Amino acid sequence: MALNKLRPLQLQASLLYRGGSTPQQFRHVQAMAEGTNSQTSSVESLDFSDHKTVFKFKSTFDLLRSLSILRICSINMFVDNALPMMRGAEAILGNRIFSAMARPTFYRQFVGGDTEEELSKTCELMRSSGLRLMVCPAMEEDEGEGSGEEKYDFNTKYISEIGDMMVRAGAEKPCLQFKITAMMPADVVTKISGMVGKEYTMQQLAELVHHKISYEETINLANLSPQENIQLNQGVDRLAGFGKAGVDKDLRLLVDAEYTYMNQGISVMALGMMLAFNKEKPVVWNTYQCYLKQALNTVSAEQQLVTSLGCLFGAKIVRGAYMEKERKLAKLKG
Repeated sequence: MALNKLRPLQLQASLLYRGGSTPQQFRHVQAMAEGTNSQTSSVESLDFSDHKTVFKFKSTFDLLRSLSILRICSINMFVDNALPMMRGAEAILGNRIFSAMARPTFYRQFVGGDTEEELSKTCELMRSSGLRLMVCPAMEEDEGEGSGEEKYDFNTKYISEIGDMMVRAGAEKPCLQFKITAMMPADVVTKISGMVGKEYTMQQLAELVHHKISYEETINLANLSPQENIQLNQGVDRLAGFGKAGVDKDLRLLVDAEYTYMNQGISVMALGMMLAFNKEKPVVWNTYQCYLKQALNTVSAEQQLVTSLGCLFGAKIVRGAYMEKERKLAKLKG
């Protein structure tokens, strides 16, 4: 897998994996906030127009930095060429000067910290602001980018130890986001997506994943090669260990959405995990992209599937972050 062909988030995770870095260094982790009200869970009590409350914990420098970055990121030429520009600036200025410029600006805006101590400070600041911490490890892959089981083992361990850090940091109801393709090949997930509604129903596949997690029943899908079936079972084993750790540590595990051509395969894994782990509380959540016309139907169908089997359903609703590539793909395929 050539590094120069990776998207920025993939490049970060690949460099981390190849460089042998440890999870304790907590590199390249984006901390995001999930809005919440510390006094009540009532949605009606949230007031997003209350700017004084929203910004009272921010310094003037933080606000100016955020506004400047927002303005810069609204320039298409900058956004489209951000990675080449960063590489060029680093080559010209050198790593030390470039880091001195990037860390207090773009890096600080989007990254919760380089160390566990910095993450704890970020967590405390967000708590005082009435916000909850969501950590988003930047690990994923697209079709054709698989590079061996050891990568998925590393990713799983890395993401799990980030969850441990969140717990030690004292995060309230910590939310740990992860991508299925960090733990199993994207090619396998995409092939499973193509089976939904044809060879198998969504419920049949989700129950196969559930039974593998809960009863160690081997999955054997006729449409996958023997090697792909092995990769699928190894991937579900990783999800099983990850989910059990999430239950033990009271984490919320948010399965992130990816490209539309693999989303049904991702839902198979997410719903299978819900059937295994969401018996008493919604530990595992799936993500739904609202730029898709079928979003409401998808949420309704998957919620009905999970609750009809006596489990709790968890959902994260987003606009969706893959719109640009999806449009190009739609245009290419007519």
